[in-house]
Amino acid sequence: MATLALTTIWSMTWFFLTKLTARAIDAWISREQSAGRNWACGDISLSGYPFWIEYRCGSLSLTFSDGSRARSARLGSAMARARLLNPESIEIILDGPLSLDFPDQKLVGEISWNTAQVSLPGIWSGKHAASIELRDVALRAASAANQEFTTRADQLRFEITRRSEKSATLSNFDVSLTATNILSSQIELLTGESAPSNFSLQSKIAGVPAPSGSPIATLEKWRAAGGSLDIANARFDVASLSLDGSGILQLDRLHRLEGYVQINAVNGAPILKRFGVPDAALAIGGMLGGFLSKRTRDAGRSEAAIPIPLNFREGRVFKGAFPAPVRLLPLY
Repeated sequence: MATLALTTIWSMTWFFLTKLTARAIDAWISREQSAGRNWACGDISLSGYPFWIEYRCGSLSLTFSDGSRARSARLGSAMARARLLNPESIEIILDGPLSLDFPDQKLVGEISWNTAQVSLPGIWSGKHAASIELRDVALRAASAANQEFTTRADQLRFEITRRSEKSATLSNFDVSLTATNILSSQIELLTGESAPSNFSLQSKIAGVPAPSGSPIATLEKWRAAGGSLDIANARFDVASLSLDGSGILQLDRLHRLEGYVQINAVNGAPILKRFGVPDAALAIGGMLGGFLSKRTRDAGRSEAAIPIPLNFREGRVFKGAFPAPVRLLPLY
């Protein structure tokens, strides 16, 4: 009798929490719709008994508009699940590919992967943190000018955590991103290197408003509020080229990058020449790098790092006082 009673109570608890989860997701979708983001979940199923609560969408799509500009994203399937005894930690497993369609920019793309998992720890207790990890990820995109872009990586990991409140309506987030063994046609075009590359970023996004309307509308509110990307450390390595730097970036009123980044480059002269940096500037940078070379030797490198101060203002890129032949386009 005790076993039967326990089984009955456990089953009733599972069915109750399952229905509660479904109602919570439906309420969230309604709130998203009122904010202009329309989610469609096809072939909904609830499963996982007896130890899990699993909510599966056989297909998942998102459409939103920014004024007259409509955009959409479509995913193969998605499953969110949590342990019955620990419902605060949610895992989301995504099946690709993810198809992107931005008709106003005449841009279409597709992201595929072997495995993709999103973790949301402590979501119901108010902990604002998330991570997503993709393995064997590939990106293919095509623009109106018939330009095709391809990028592959063995692993891509993104983490974000709210660290503090800047004000009653704005928040600060810690953000990290790592990508390993990247093969990209754009990186090869930029650096002249075909070897795999690695990238890592540790930063803070300051002054983030609560999401409202389309992602572009939220981005504009962030810009108008003086939001910034504070880069604590960014590092990029490919073949013998190594770049690391820090700085602060914002968006100007025309939605172009604004701010500065201080970069230290090892074997960076070839890529700087591609950007039109004069030999005189490289020579000065090399002399400064020589004075600082002890730091690079301590880090296990024999080459002197060239300091590269980059400034972004009024739609132009400057290396110190030298303008680079690069025009910054609006991001949106």
